[in-house]
Formats: sequence, C-alpha cells, structure tokens
Amino acid sequence: MKTNLDKEENFKHKLFWLLVISFIIRFAFLHVHPLYLDECLYSEMTEEMMQKPSLVPTYIGYDTSWKPPFFFWIYSIFVNMFKLFTNDIELIYKLPNILLGVLNVWLVFIVFKKITDEQKAFYTCVLYALCSLVIYTDLRVLLDTMNTMLIFISFYFYFDKPNTKNIVAGALFAFLAAITKSVVAFLIPLVVFVHFWKKETNIKVIISLATVPIGIILCYFTLLHFTPQLADKEFMLDIIGKIVKEESKYINDFFSSFTNMFVFVHVLFIFAVFGLTKFWKENAAMTMWFACMIFPLIGSSGMIWYFEPFIPILAYFCVRALAFDSITESSRVCGSLGVNPKKSALFSKERWLPPKTILSKASGSFSFAERIENNKTVFRIGSWRFTKTEKFDSFFKLAIAGIIIFNLIICIIWYYLFTANMLVDERTIGYALVGKENVAFIGDYRNSITALSYKILEERMRYGKYNDFGWVIISQNSVIANKIKMIPDFAINYHTEKYIVNEKNIAQLFWNDEIFRKQTNITKFDYLVISISNTNLTGEWANFTIQGYEKITKNNNTNLFKRISTY
Repeated sequence: MKTNLDKEENFKHKLFWLLVISFIIRFAFLHVHPLYLDECLYSEMTEEMMQKPSLVPTYIGYDTSWKPPFFFWIYSIFVNMFKLFTNDIELIYKLPNILLGVLNVWLVFIVFKKITDEQKAFYTCVLYALCSLVIYTDLRVLLDTMNTMLIFISFYFYFDKPNTKNIVAGALFAFLAAITKSVVAFLIPLVVFVHFWKKETNIKVIISLATVPIGIILCYFTLLHFTPQLADKEFMLDIIGKIVKEESKYINDFFSSFTNMFVFVHVLFIFAVFGLTKFWKENAAMTMWFACMIFPLIGSSGMIWYFEPFIPILAYFCVRALAFDSITESSRVCGSLGVNPKKSALFSKERWLPPKTILSKASGSFSFAERIENNKTVFRIGSWRFTKTEKFDSFFKLAIAGIIIFNLIICIIWYYLFTANMLVDERTIGYALVGKENVAFIGDYRNSITALSYKILEERMRYGKYNDFGWVIISQNSVIANKIKMIPDFAINYHTEKYIVNEKNIAQLFWNDEIFRKQTNITKFDYLVISISNTNLTGEWANFTIQGYEKITKNNNTNLFKRISTY
C-alpha cells in the first residue's frame, strides 16, 4: 500500500514531466513565424537598454515612455547570455519568454496548492500549461509572460501565512509587476484585498497593497524628470486610454477582445463559467480574480496576451465544474439530533456547503465546520461527521484530455495555417540588407518593422551597431491608393516638405493619424523597402515603380528596390 510520501513523490514526478512537455511544445513552435509588431520594438528596446541602461526605455534613439523599464532590464540579461551560445535571432529573443512561461506553469501549481488541494492544483496547472493562448503569448517577445510570473509570485506569498516576511515579499513582487506592465498589476491588490476581507484584519497587508499604485506613480514622476513632454502624452495616455474611452468604444473593444480571447480558450471558458456559477461563494478571492477579467475585456483592444494572468482562474473553475463531489463517508460523533442528515434533502440539493454556515431545518439546527484533509473535505453537522471527496473519475480525465487536445489543435491551426508564411518575405529582405548602407523603409508599419528589425538586430550581432537608415511610416488610416501616391515622393526626396510629418515622437504613430519620419542625414538611398499591408490593388501594386530604381523582389506586401547606378 502506498504511503502519503509515495503519493507525493509520484505527484512531483508528474509535475516534472508536465514542465518538460510544456517546454517541448513551446520550443516546437519557436521558428514558425518571424518577429513582428511589438516583438520587433521590444527586441531592439532590450538591446538599447543593454547598451545604455536607463530609467526610460528607447527605440532607435527615441524615448518610448509608454512602457515601464523593468522588463527591459531583466530581459537584456537573458539576451546577453544567450548571445554567447547562438546567433539565431528568434532563439535569442524568444527563448527567455519560453523559459519564463515554463516557470509560470510551476508557479500556478504552487499558488493553487495553497488555495485548494494538490490534485485540483495539478489539473489547474495542466490546463494552464497547455492552453493555446498561454502558449501563443509565451512564444512572443512581449512583457506579459514576465508580468504574469511576477503576479503569480506575489500571490504565492500573499496566500501563504500572513507573516511580515511573506507580506513584504508579496508587496515587493507586486511593485515589480507594476513597473513591468502597470495596468495589469492592479489584479494583485484587488484579489489580495478580497482574500483577507473576512479574515483577521491585518493592517500590514492593507498598507502593502499600495505598492502597485506607488510603482506607477514612481514611473510617472521619473518620466516627468527625464522626459516631461512624454509623461502625459504617452505613459498616462496609455494607462487612462485603456480605462476611460467613449461609450461606443467600450462595446466595440469588449466584443473584439472577447471574440479574440474565446477563439483561443473556447471550451475552457465555457466550463469555467459553469464552475463559477456553482462555486463562486466558496472562495471570494478566486471569484474576484475571475471578475477582474473585465479589465482586459474593455482595455486590451483585442490583444489576447492581456488575458494570460487570467487563464489559471479559468482552469481552476473548469476543474471545479468537471470534478464530481460526492459524500462518501459518514460516522456518528456523539449524541443524536433525531434526524440523519445524510438522508435529508440537504444533500440532494447541494454539492458543497460554505464554511461556518448555520443551517436551519424543521428537525433542529445544524452547526457546520469544514477543513481539508488530503484530498477530502471533512465537515460536521450536529453529531454527524461527513467526508466529501472530489472525484477525478474517467469522465473527468476524458474531459480534461479533450480540452487539452482541442487547445493543441488550435495551436497547430494558428501556427501552421494562419501564421506559417506570415512576414517570411520581410524577414528575408531584412537579412539580405544586413551590412548595406543607405537603406530606407517606406510604407506601412506592420511589414516594414519586421524587415527593419532583422537588419538592425543582425548588424548589432555582427558589427556591434547598426547602420543608419531612413524610415517613413505613412498613416495607418490612409487608404491604399493615397499611400501609393505618397510613397514615390518620399522615395525620391526623403526630406520632402510636401506632407506634414512627425520626426520627434515615434510613439505618436500608434495613437495619432499622422506620418512618422525618422531623422537621418542620408539624402540618397541605394535600397528602398516599400511595404503596403493587405493590399487589394494587386494590379497597380504589381506594376508599382519608382523613378531611378528597379524592383528586385516581388510579393504581395513588401518589395525591395535597388537604385539604378547610372541614374
């Protein structure tokens, strides 16, 4: 017969293999698509932080104060270390998040082990580890995986014994979360406050929760000192803009965010809602954690990675919904109430009872107290002692396996059908231009930044710095026909004054309908990278030419032009 120690060792063995599988799955998708959008920004911002540590991150020399600095400080250490072993750009910049993502799997287990029993914590951990949304987020160079790690560590200490050591540790990691990704960090004080609400009042806990707003305030005043013109225009605009918006915008953002999130979590979310409706009174902190999903629903603008810290709570309530509770044992403790509670309507209507509840029946009053013993909930009603067991039977395991398989299918479909060929041409162009001088990137942000990033990141590794370049981002809201008319003007005369452009603040291209032009002393470009995303003007785009340049590549979105030497 196995002892409790044997069972614990066997359980650790399963957790170890779950971590191994989590890493293998994430690593298998690592090279499916290139860096794109924010990944390109954050990779170069990490390089610049490594080259010149500061309190304000920069991108190609421009201050980028809409994100706090902590992520770039830590990530630059990982990048610098991995560069000693490989020159693979995608491996260097994506592997740190993959490793942090595997660490998060373990953190989910130890956090939920403090909330519930080991078995439910393990199955919660399994659903989190193999959730397609989590895998997708961990595979991108984004702030969210590290931010999620800090949130989980903070919860671990707060959910432990409320001594001074744990409170200080929880507050410290809450502060670090706030200076990593400010708005999402508010999840910590909300959940922790509710966790301690009906317990003994602990003024130390209440005070410690102020570290999140303190972290955000410190970031704001740091910007006021170093880049006062950007503190309100970028940092506060990014925070307030996620919460305060037009009424119609709330509705649009909600449905956009919910739809994008649901594509990745689907069945997990549906079962979680069932679990919530049944068990929401059992643990107020877990219910608050679920309720906080309203913030990414209205503030993420469809960016699904904002939901990563909320996947564990979906997994938790999903497990609770699928696990069948049954009364398996009863024994007479003392005396008699004149009624057998096991045969009463009490158990035919309820599968669980909240702690410290007084239940009144016609036959008398029943006092109730419960505690967790191994995997069983033991409670007493009057003179009767009952044991309630969570049954992880064949149906439960089959349902969990079905959710996991469905998630992995979503990953395969997403990576190999929708994103497998995404921006591959732009990556190829970027590599082809490594070491080339007098290069300009003109057109849309989405495509040009991938080609640009592979050029400058590879040049950093080979030569220690990147060559100067030109970069014009035409307004994302401009219609394609207008872009096709404007591109030759900038190609022939990069410094043209024909259009109103912004050359001082790169962040504004994300919030304002304007043209951004990078400052450079180059006047004549030998190579032009011209990009227009999602164009339907295939005929006009296919025949697109620029005076004095010849087209040397042909694809749907981005083309490379080389200057004719005799021109």
